Amino acid sequence: MASQLSLSEEDFPCPVCRDIFVDPVVLLCSHSFCKGCLHTWWREKQTRPIGEVALDHKEEVQKSLKPLQKKLKTFNDVRSKCVQTAEYIRFQARHTKCRIKEQFKKLHQFLHEEEETSITALKEEEERKCQLMKEKIEGLNKDILTLSHTITDIEEELRAEHISFLQNYKTTMERVQFTLQDPQLVSGALIDVVKHLGNLTFRVWDKMKDMVPYTPVILDPNTAKPGHVLSDDLTSVRTEMRWVPDNPERRGDESSHQSWVGDQFLTEKHTNHSFKPIDEVALDYKEEVQKSLTRHVLDVDLTCVNIGRQWLPVPDNPERFENLHIILGSEGFTSGTHSWDVDVGDSKHWSMGVIADSFERKGRCGGSFWKINSDASSMASPGSTTNLLWKQSPRRIRVQLDCDRGKLSFSDPDTNTHIQTFTHTFTDTLFPFISATATMKMLPGKVIVSNNDVDD
Repeated sequence: MASQLSLSEEDFPCPVCRDIFVDPVVLLCSHSFCKGCLHTWWREKQTRPIGEVALDHKEEVQKSLKPLQKKLKTFNDVRSKCVQTAEYIRFQARHTKCRIKEQFKKLHQFLHEEEETSITALKEEEERKCQLMKEKIEGLNKDILTLSHTITDIEEELRAEHISFLQNYKTTMERVQFTLQDPQLVSGALIDVVKHLGNLTFRVWDKMKDMVPYTPVILDPNTAKPGHVLSDDLTSVRTEMRWVPDNPERRGDESSHQSWVGDQFLTEKHTNHSFKPIDEVALDYKEEVQKSLTRHVLDVDLTCVNIGRQWLPVPDNPERFENLHIILGSEGFTSGTHSWDVDVGDSKHWSMGVIADSFERKGRCGGSFWKINSDASSMASPGSTTNLLWKQSPRRIRVQLDCDRGKLSFSDPDTNTHIQTFTHTFTDTLFPFISATATMKMLPGKVIVSNNDVDD
C-alpha cells in the first residue's frame, strides 16, 4: 500500500519559490506555500504603495463593472421602449375611441333613419285605415238615418185613419219592402302588426349588411414598420406625400435610411428640409420614386397602407417588422379554406401572399413565405423565383388558401384567369400580407343569408 502511494519530492513544489516545500502551510482556500515564502510575499504586499494597489484593484473592478453597465444600458433601453409603448397605447386608445364613436354614430344614424322610416310607415297605415273606417262609419250613419226615417214614416202611416192608410198602402208597402244590404265589417282593417314587427331586427340587419360590408382580411397596424398608416376600417393602404421639416423637436431619424419599392431598396436623403432620390435608381422607377418614395401609412380604418415621408412614433413591439415594408392580416390561418380579394389600384410595385408566423421580424428577417409580385414573378421561401405570364398587371387579385390540401392560388377575378398556384405542406400559422408603393385595398366579401327550415 505504501509503495502505491509513494511520491517523489518533486511532486510538491511551492508555487512561489518553485522549490520543494519547506515548512509548508495550508491556507483556508486549500493552497499550500512555504511558510517563509508566504511571509515574504505578504511583507512585499504590505510595502507596495497604496496608490499602486488601489489602481490594480480599480482596474479589476472596472473590468467587472462593464457587464453591469452594459446590462444597465439594456434595462434603460427597454424601459425607454416601454415608456414609448405606454404613450403609444394611450394614443391608440384615443384614436380608436374616436373611430369607434364615428362608426357607432353611423350605425346610430342608420338605425335612427330606419326607426323613422318604420314609424312613418306605421303612421301612414294608421291614417289610411282610420280614414277607411271613417268613410265606412259615415256610410253606415247615412244608411242608419235613412232606415230610421223610413221606419218613422211607416209607423206614422200605421197610426193614420183607415181611409188615409188604405190610400197610401201601396206606397207604404213599397217602402217597407225596400231593404239595404246588411253591412259587413271591413277585412284587413286592422294594423298589419306583423308587417311592422315581424323579424324587424333581422330586416334592419339585412339592410345594414349592405351599408356595413364584411371584409375577410383586416390589416393589423401593430405589424407595420414605422411609417405605415391604415385606413379607418383597416382594409386599405394609400400613398401620401408628406414634407416634414427636420426640426429639433421631431423624433430623430438617421440622415439616410432605406425605403422599399417593389423588390428594390432605395435611400432617402434629407438635406435642408429637402428630399432627393439616389442617383442609382433605375429610370423606370423614377416616376414611382417621385410619387411614393415615402413611408407606408395606413388609413384610419386599418384596411390600407399609405407610404408617407413622416415616421410615426410607433413602438418597436415584437409583432412589428423592423426591415420589411409589409403589413399582415390580423388573423392567422391553420386549417380550412380562406379567400380574399386585393385591389392593387394604380400601384406599379406591389407584392402579396402569405407568410409564416415563425418568420423573423427583427434584424435579418428570414423564414417561410409565398408571394407574387408586380414584376410578373412569384417567389416561395423555401423555393425559387418563377416568372408569371400576363400581358398586363391585374388590378384585382384573388387569393385562395386551402390549408388542409396545402394549396395557395392566385387569380384575376376580372378575367377569371389563373395566375399561380403553390403547393406545400403548411405546418405553421399563415398570415396574409401585402406591400405596395401606392394604394392597396382589401375588398369586402359577399354576405349570404339563408333561411333553413327547422326539422322536427
